[in-house]
Amino acid sequence: MDRKPLLAKEVANELRCSRRQVYDLFKEGQLEGYRIGSSIRIYADSVRNFMDRHANTKAPDATDTGLASINSSSDFKPSTLPLHPSKNRRQPPTSCGLRHLRLSP
Repeated sequence: MDRKPLLAKEVANELRCSRRQVYDLFKEGQLEGYRIGSSIRIYADSVRNFMDRHANTKAPDATDTGLASINSSSDFKPSTLPLHPSKNRRQPPTSCGLRHLRLSP
């Protein structure tokens, strides 16, 4: 096993996450390493083990998503509820944005 210590920035680049998240993973015990003052060093094999533990090894197929039963079923009917636009949808501006500008005399 490779016990080479890596900086938090290097681990963040390897995991494609932020340094803050690396510090959180270290604090939770997900990554092994040691602390020097306020900075941490993470073992390279710990990073590889973390990636192996969290790897998605199962390939998705149609039965997992339920698409096979929907596509093969003849009694599937789409929802008959009317579609309404979201009330929170932002409306496009009606002017160029100068309506709040006051001109002084």
